[in-house]
Amino acid sequence: MVLKAFRCQRHGQAHAREILTSICEELYYQGRHVWLRSCGEVHLTGATSRGPNRIRYRLVSTLNYKCLPLKQKEGYRVEIQLDLAVAALPVIKDRRTTMFLFIHPEFMRSHRWDTAVSDKLLPVELSFLTGHKQPPDLEAVVRTMCRARQLINEYGVLTKEGRRILSHYRLD
Repeated sequence: MVLKAFRCQRHGQAHAREILTSICEELYYQGRHVWLRSCGEVHLTGATSRGPNRIRYRLVSTLNYKCLPLKQKEGYRVEIQLDLAVAALPVIKDRRTTMFLFIHPEFMRSHRWDTAVSDKLLPVELSFLTGHKQPPDLEAVVRTMCRARQLINEYGVLTKEGRRILSHYRLD
């Protein structure tokens, strides 16, 4: 499941409202939204990339909201436990985009999240999903973002959600 949640939560107990805000403060993320994705493990893709297009990964404790050591190795698999989350901050053309937070499915179900509509695509996502050529480093980052949003599957084929969102765009 993928949700686009507000960084500042309005509902729930005080502890539940401070989860995303505290994690974002720890990671120096100032964006308005966070993509929440429930999953059991994360494969680090684009972790060793340098330059204007890259993804920064951080391991975060969901108990005290502090960063923990994480091996930045391409293809490394991180198993997500109930007290851990993996944050991924894509950078495209030297600009940060919306952060992804990969969390345990039970943690996701145990909280009520204030969410936003998630039917919009970034121009680079639209370009990638419609098959336009992009530089290899940019394509790797955008492919990872589309997979995290569950717009494409592991083989690069559009999912049902990807087709639904792409149908809102006029493609000439």
